[in-house]
Amino acid sequence: MINEVTRILLIVLTVAISLGIGFFLRRLTIRRLSQTFLDAWIVQTIGIIVALPAIALILIFAPVIYTSTFVSLDQIWSGLALRYKSFDLIGLGTSIIISTLILAIAIGIARTIMTLSIRGWGDNRIDINIRTLIGRVCYIIIITFAFFWVLAVWRVELTVPVAFIGTITIACAFAIQEILKNLVAGFYLLMERPFHIGDMITTATYTGRVEDVAIRATKLRLISGEQITIPNALMFGGIVLNDSFYGEKRVILDLVMAQDLFIKGETFSQVKRTIEQVETVMSKPEPLVTLGNYTGSNLTLYVQFWLTSSDVTTISDVMYELRQVLPHADISIHRDAMIV
Repeated sequence: MINEVTRILLIVLTVAISLGIGFFLRRLTIRRLSQTFLDAWIVQTIGIIVALPAIALILIFAPVIYTSTFVSLDQIWSGLALRYKSFDLIGLGTSIIISTLILAIAIGIARTIMTLSIRGWGDNRIDINIRTLIGRVCYIIIITFAFFWVLAVWRVELTVPVAFIGTITIACAFAIQEILKNLVAGFYLLMERPFHIGDMITTATYTGRVEDVAIRATKLRLISGEQITIPNALMFGGIVLNDSFYGEKRVILDLVMAQDLFIKGETFSQVKRTIEQVETVMSKPEPLVTLGNYTGSNLTLYVQFWLTSSDVTTISDVMYELRQVLPHADISIHRDAMIV
């Protein structure tokens, strides 16, 4: 009984040592490779591969310790094969391991290439939309190649998956017409580039900054902070105003005040000085204040100034400063861009 307990303790010790060596090698490898350009997925896969030989020692030494005689891996497989004669256990296990490694490495390589294409080519001044498209196409090609490689490992004829994919494609084409429409529109947006990632755009309903142009939808970060996803078919078929196309933007405010508070010349100068004090307002062209119309006992001033496309918060700053010097006036953003 003591001998049996000793063997069990030695097996437990062997398992602990093997796992310790394996995890140490994996951690050391991941720490070194994480400082390179490789994607996290492929780094983790390589770390597992490095740890496998140490963990495999368990299968070699555990039978030796327990039986006190050397038992090779072939003998272990042969013993299992005698029990399951109808299965090629060695071939099955080998195919599973190879298929897993192919898929894991392929995903890691695909993610690495996609990251490099999106970030690495920025120094070459390649458009962000083109880089994103190239990265995603490369990702799909690599995963497709890995998929057919796995089929070759399992000795599946290509006619079977091709016929299957063809049948599924025809069946799904009618069910996913809207999705296909968004996909086609997504490729158009990536190729034609009516706007870029980082641009401020205005659609029929929303105004926000473009955060991502995916194959199916476009993500906008609204001025209020929310993120919204718009299907590419709507972006493709609707009217989109690219506010970032020009380096500067004109803003017109409506300032409504009582006639008895208006002093000709002095009110104009006061409003203009207040706008010029806001640092983010462009000095050229100069701010302009004009008299718009009289309505009853009130009059309306058109306050015009210019700002860069990225400084949209300047509008709020100007309205706040005007409110301080003219507390009884009503201030709003003018909607008619033709007014000068």
